[in-house]
Amino acid sequence: FFMENPFYVGALILNPSNEILLQRKDLGYPKKQFAGMWTTFGGAGNYGETPIEAFDREVCMEETGLEDLLDIKLFKIIDIDETKYGITHKPSKGSCHFFECKFDGNLSKIKLREGAGFSVFDEKELKQIENNSFPYVFEIIKRFYDSLRYR
Repeated sequence: FFMENPFYVGALILNPSNEILLQRKDLGYPKKQFAGMWTTFGGAGNYGETPIEAFDREVCMEETGLEDLLDIKLFKIIDIDETKYGITHKPSKGSCHFFECKFDGNLSKIKLREGAGFSVFDEKELKQIENNSFPYVFEIIKRFYDSLRYR
């Protein structure tokens, strides 16, 4: 079923050292231009689902197995248009709801169910993956770290 206004969710998951947990897309990812790139855990919302329900399903159940994320709250909603990156896979336009949350940092709890891998990055290490990450996601991560300085 094609939604009139598709939406996605992304998870800005921090460990106690304020390192962000990111997923690496596998090489068979349908949006070929983003295959092998670093991004947040998350995905597309289903018809009739709220963004927080999509977050719980995509991030906790389908992708990481992390059931004990803390302090989950909306950070930012952005409009995305992946056609400007050459993406023609439908849907390629919509909104993305980025939620911030915390986890205890125990990487052995992660049951990777999608993607080629995961890693944690501190703010300084993010520069190393800038050219190998979803462009709009990298921009949100930078804004997120900027916002942490004012809390």
